[in-house]
Amino acid sequence: MATEPLLETRGLVKKFGGVAAIDMLDFHVEDGEILGVIGPNGSGKTTLFNVITGFLSANGGQVYLRGNRITNLSPHRIARRGIVRTFQLNLLFRSLTVLENIRFGYHLQRENSVFGAFFNTGPTRREERAITEMAEEVLVATGMADRREQLAGELSYGWQKTLTLAIGLAARPRLLLLDEPLTGISPTRVAAIAGLITNARESGTTICMIEHNVNLLMDLCDRIVALNFGRKMADGLPDEVTRDKTVIESYLGG
Repeated sequence: MATEPLLETRGLVKKFGGVAAIDMLDFHVEDGEILGVIGPNGSGKTTLFNVITGFLSANGGQVYLRGNRITNLSPHRIARRGIVRTFQLNLLFRSLTVLENIRFGYHLQRENSVFGAFFNTGPTRREERAITEMAEEVLVATGMADRREQLAGELSYGWQKTLTLAIGLAARPRLLLLDEPLTGISPTRVAAIAGLITNARESGTTICMIEHNVNLLMDLCDRIVALNFGRKMADGLPDEVTRDKTVIESYLGG
């Protein structure tokens, strides 16, 4: 008997002004895989991520995490269940240091109350020390240890992308949704971030990523889904999807 997907959408619909950005979409992410999502601009990729994570409400259909319906829950409640996303734009605390930004990623894991934080209780102090230690580990893993005290707003674009990913990893998600983590950065940072994505999967995090660098996805992903007009036009192994006639005509060219 086949196991259920980690994440699944069934007949998902999202409309803007009567136009369907997501149109009766059946989509799934298997536990432990790296899934790539490709498609032309306006094909519904980012909208799909926004609906899955509760930043947009679905107009129809359902979203399930391990068989439990999470459709239209608030972003915070969905994040607490283990789905975390990064964004195309680097939504960082630009006036805070790299270390402080990564510490923020652990807020979903906090066990002590606001009361404890306000009165600086013993358990809260111990938790804060543990969070700092874990953040330091993420700094080392992402190659940012020497930038720990640098303000996020002072980082180059590529290092801001790295920090965005580091914050996502710090939240210890079951499923990490990455929106164009490799777009617009130097080849050296592409290789480094690709390595971080692979390491995250090996550490138990499932990855679903939107990316235009199809050549890199061929090497990085276990499976690719191609979208167009909010519908799935292909789903399969990377070499199968990139050879699909419809995908070539509508997206890859040639």
